[in-house]
Amino acid sequence: EKTTGFQRKISRGRSFKRRESGVVISLQLAKTLQAELKSPLIFVSQGADGSIANDSYLVRGFFDHEKVGIEPNTVFIDIDVLQEFLALSGAIHEVAIQLKDLSMAQEKAALLNRLFESRFSKEPIRVASWQVVLKEFYTAMQIDKKGNNVSLGIIILVVSIGILNTVLMSVLERTREFGVLKAVGTSPRQIFSLIIMENFFLAVSSLIIGAAISSLLILYFSSHEITLSQPLDYGGLQFSGMRTRWDSISFIVPSVAVLAAALVVSLWPGWRASQIIPVEAMRAR
Repeated sequence: EKTTGFQRKISRGRSFKRRESGVVISLQLAKTLQAELKSPLIFVSQGADGSIANDSYLVRGFFDHEKVGIEPNTVFIDIDVLQEFLALSGAIHEVAIQLKDLSMAQEKAALLNRLFESRFSKEPIRVASWQVVLKEFYTAMQIDKKGNNVSLGIIILVVSIGILNTVLMSVLERTREFGVLKAVGTSPRQIFSLIIMENFFLAVSSLIIGAAISSLLILYFSSHEITLSQPLDYGGLQFSGMRTRWDSISFIVPSVAVLAAALVVSLWPGWRASQIIPVEAMRAR
């Protein structure tokens, strides 16, 4: 329950109790089977010992597969009851381990594999990270990240062109002012530094304001889910909504890129302003 949050996924009824002969099915499967709460479902299978396994279980609850991203034909049942049904004699098929840091999954899986191989050489226990278990989803994530990097590069290019246009227009509109500065003895280096510092502080101020507004939005949507009109199938998993998460890298990388772009595109307008001839600048309109 702590790992899967199973109880929160039930939309009607309740979960089964420990060693209770009950099942939880999807609303779609219940509609197909015309099943209600406490309706008996009959299961027929083959036990691990070769015998024919058959029994009936009462429906205890329903889940909405579109909201939780679970296949509609999935049936949940207590593990002890299932082991008894299939004559597995207490065998465990799979154990899920939840980590606080998802990035440590592969490292921890390799560590556990080495540990189990040294202690259980005859019947080794295999540990796989979520990147292996959900390979399609992980691959889709990596492709999505690469796509985001391309999109970020295009956005930075557009922003750089916008900054260049703004800085250049600012220099052209203040040609007479720069001419006066040159006339009273201001050196080209000082004018160049003035343009660079001016745009640096404008960029920093814009980044601070943007970070503050986006942080508030991220904080809000981290607790208020963005519900999708139609469930999204992504990498083999189905999503009905999205939540935001504050990530420092998502702020640092674009901020550094925008700040660097602002400084780079300010070089040519700054150099142009530093080369203004006072006499010609005073005649400019």
